[in-house]
Amino acid sequence: ATSVFLALYHPERFDRLIPKVDDPNEWKYWKYLVGAVFGGLVLGQLVKLFPFRDSYVLQTFQAWCSLIAMATMFVEVILQTMVKSTLVQQFDFGGWEVAVTAVVAFYYGVRT
Repeated sequence: ATSVFLALYHPERFDRLIPKVDDPNEWKYWKYLVGAVFGGLVLGQLVKLFPFRDSYVLQTFQAWCSLIAMATMFVEVILQTMVKSTLVQQFDFGGWEVAVTAVVAFYYGVRT
């Protein structure tokens, strides 16, 4: 709630929450990552509240979410360890990281 209040009413203070690091580009997407975690968890909790939560359809959906989450995390590891270190021109993987975070958070929201 405090982060939302700062973002809406005092955006200049909200930007001060970025940690001090050597490379400021490392934390360029931190707002989106926090939003993806929160949004994924809340959406997962809302899906779990449906009256058909014990149905086979929802259980199949949860299984697919787990497979998609594992696959996206595997691709993220490959991108970070093998691809990113060999690129001549730096490519920004921020959007991909936000998507991976949202998928994994959604899966954990459904499962908790």
